[in-house]
Amino acid sequence: MIRLSSKAQAAMEYLMIAGFVMLIILPLVYLVYNYSQESGADIVNAQITKLGRDLVNNAESVYYFSSPSKITLDFNMPRGVHNITIQQQPDPVTSGCKKCTELVFLVQQKEGKAALTFSTNVDIRTESYDSATKSSVFNSTAFSEGLKHFNIQAKKDHVLITTGG
Repeated sequence: MIRLSSKAQAAMEYLMIAGFVMLIILPLVYLVYNYSQESGADIVNAQITKLGRDLVNNAESVYYFSSPSKITLDFNMPRGVHNITIQQQPDPVTSGCKKCTELVFLVQQKEGKAALTFSTNVDIRTESYDSATKSSVFNSTAFSEGLKHFNIQAKKDHVLITTGG
């Protein structure tokens, strides 16, 4: 009888230790998982911010160098970009600039989709420019995950951005 109760006591002590360890490990795993998810979102936002700034800055440079200036940017597009558009302000007088153009990235984030916007005074367009809405949309290959080549070329009165790869 004594021998049986000491085995039961050892088993209970083992279960208590295992339970205590689980109580410590599970919250730590949860914290590490959340931290890694937030870090991943921050990295994507930083990559998109760099691309947006590079596109706008190079478009401005090419525009001021005038036609036939051309620059090619190679960029590794991260996962989670749903759309890239270029929109011109409908009324430049109220907005305070001559040709306000916005490059807009629609990005999936933890809370939902968010728009990252980059403004310039240079008229930038894609090949799918719609003069009625004064907007351009990049084709789906431009914002799919992977290596992309953005060709930025000065035209007479605007800058044309095309993609390849």
